[in-house]
This record gives sequence, structure tokens and C-alpha cells, in this order.
Amino acid sequence: MKIYFDMDDVLADFVGAALAAHGQPNWYEENPGCRGGDFWSIPDCLGMTLEEFWEPLEHHEFWTRLKPLDDGMAMFQHAFMSDDTTCYILTSPWSCCGCYSGKFEWFMRWIHPSLTPQRFLPVHDKHSYAGSQSILVDDNETNCKHWKKFGGHSFLVGRKRNRRHFMEDHNLSMFREFLGEIRELQT
Repeated sequence: MKIYFDMDDVLADFVGAALAAHGQPNWYEENPGCRGGDFWSIPDCLGMTLEEFWEPLEHHEFWTRLKPLDDGMAMFQHAFMSDDTTCYILTSPWSCCGCYSGKFEWFMRWIHPSLTPQRFLPVHDKHSYAGSQSILVDDNETNCKHWKKFGGHSFLVGRKRNRRHFMEDHNLSMFREFLGEIRELQT
């Protein structure tokens, strides 16, 4: 079974770092109302354009300094230690010059040597990796829906900005349970 982990806000704290780059505290913890439907838009919540939002995040160093998220790293470690799984990092880099190289350096620092560099997959169409023997672990509901539509299984990581926000403190236990259910389906 192949397990594809999203990087931003599953393994690394993108939202906290992005808000800090704009001089904002992580106010989303107290203000989950900046969410609508299947998406959550930080630029809309901050009242700025996409260009204004991404400008301070375009630098290599922004991405290398993202803090690992404990629950995401624990889910990754659990999957990595399982005999029947192969783990990948599946991330959608922003088109700025420093994003790809910064994410790759983050991967090399926090994940490698657990994985070879060939397991770092920067793509925009994540669902192209979906299949009956694959799982996407992501905090984005739209990505999870697309993955399922293309035949894969998905685990929506509970975060303040999605419908599973109330389960955020239980991501690891729910992930373990989810993997068990998928294994039963495949036997």
C-alpha cells in the first residue's frame, strides 16, 4: 500500500508560518469563521490579494523554517514503520522561485534519511497518483474528494480550517483506525 502525505499543514505548519510572515498571530485558533464550503482562504481572511499574501512567502528560507507538526510526524512515523506501506511526500509547490527548493530542503532535514529523495513528489494534480492501493493523507477536503474520485482512499487530517476540526487532537488514533479499516478491505 502506498501512502502519500501532504506537507503543508499535515507535516509542516504552513498556516502558522504564513500568518507570522504577515505579522499576525495564529488567530485562526480562535476565529474558525474564515472558512466556507470546502476551502479556506488565508488571503481572504487577511483582506489581501493573492500577490500580497504570497510575496513574503516566496523565499527559500520561509519554507525551510516551517515547524514540523507533531501529530502529522507521528502519523508519518506510524505508516513508515508498517511493513505493508511505502510512504511518499506529495506536495503542491507554489510557483515562486524558493518554494520548491525550500520544501525539498525541509524534506531532507525532517524526513530524509527515512525516505530517499525520489519519494519527494512535487505535483499540482495530486489525484494522478490515486489508485485502489493508495492513500492520501491531506488537510484539504477538495484534494481528498478528488483522490477518492480517481479510485484512491483518503484520510482528512483534522485541522481548524476543515470539517474535522473537532478531531484535531485525535488525528493519530483516527489514522491508525483508518489504516486498520483499509487493510481489512484489502484482505
